[in-house]
Amino acid sequence: MFNQRTLLPQPLSDCKVVVADATDATDAAPSIVPDEHSIGFKATSHLLDAGCRRIAYVGTIHNMIAQPGRISGYMDALSSRNIAFDPELMINVESGSDEAARIPAFFDRHPDVDGFFCFNDTRAWSIYTEAIRRGLAIGKDIAVVGVDNHQVIAEALDPPLSTVELPHYEMGYWAVGKLVSMIEDMTVSPFPKEGYPIDRVPLPSLEEHSAKLDCKLRIKQSWVRPPQRT
Repeated sequence: MFNQRTLLPQPLSDCKVVVADATDATDAAPSIVPDEHSIGFKATSHLLDAGCRRIAYVGTIHNMIAQPGRISGYMDALSSRNIAFDPELMINVESGSDEAARIPAFFDRHPDVDGFFCFNDTRAWSIYTEAIRRGLAIGKDIAVVGVDNHQVIAEALDPPLSTVELPHYEMGYWAVGKLVSMIEDMTVSPFPKEGYPIDRVPLPSLEEHSAKLDCKLRIKQSWVRPPQRT
């Protein structure tokens, strides 16, 4: 359900196994995961391109592999534009009541923040809610980017949420291709097969053992002007 290192069940020890959206803790089984650094870099770069200069990271309190990767991408994107990293602009929250309690205080402490990179779409929803409560317009006063492309959230928000789509389809496609190549003891050719959707990200070679997938930014907001506080 989320990127993690996992121990395979003992009954699978004599089977051909490919792990998707996780990695084998022993590194014996091939695996494919999202490129978490790329997620952070793309999301933050998009906010920078939109005109943001004080960009906050809204993360998770849980110990997840995705978090340090996305933070490193966030920091590298800032560095690439010669913008100093400010640790005060990072807040880790739990979904639900913790967000409701702490996000308003974060807005109070940092009224100059003009962009938010959120660990997932749920946290982006909290930013929308607080921004609307304060009379701030998304895409005009502040910009927000999430992660997941969760249809129930990303499309339902107004304006629709720009978000980095996790490559679930691509991970499944590559994992099955890798498994077939292991069973047949030969490379699947051609790969991907004809009919692979053109709007999906390119797949790594089946020769890779520990593959990482690029993730696509789905831009759904039309910027009225570069975000700035009035």
